[in-house]
Amino acid sequence: MRTLILIVSFSLLGLALSGCGQKRPANQVEAAQKAIAALEKVAAATETARNYDEYATIVIDAKTRMDRAAIGLPSDEFYQEISSAMKAYIDAGLAWDALNTRQFQEWYLLAAKYSIPPNPDQTTNQKEILKTIWADARRHLDRASALLKQ
Repeated sequence: MRTLILIVSFSLLGLALSGCGQKRPANQVEAAQKAIAALEKVAAATETARNYDEYATIVIDAKTRMDRAAIGLPSDEFYQEISSAMKAYIDAGLAWDALNTRQFQEWYLLAAKYSIPPNPDQTTNQKEILKTIWADARRHLDRASALLKQ
């Protein structure tokens, strides 16, 4: 019985370590770089977009580019990080639109998702909402970039 447990334990350890140190094929690296580049454009837009419409256009373009690039990627930790970053950038756009159109129900859902104190009427709080969601997206994007370099 002990031998069986040891064999199973070593087999599981081997499976866990089998992905370590493996490099992505060249086509996956290229696809991953394109996905990161699309997300970096949105990250830049968080600093430069003058209004919701401009930001939304950039997010839609990036989502299209990222989806095309992600087709050849496996569903791994890198993919989860770029997906989470894109979702956060989309959520920021939804929050911005909800604040502009005073759709507070949508805003409250996003505020709860990102642990933002509920007070959508204050202008300073509105800016903090976007900064909080964008910071979450940036964390995922940075993590994805780090994973790609490994």
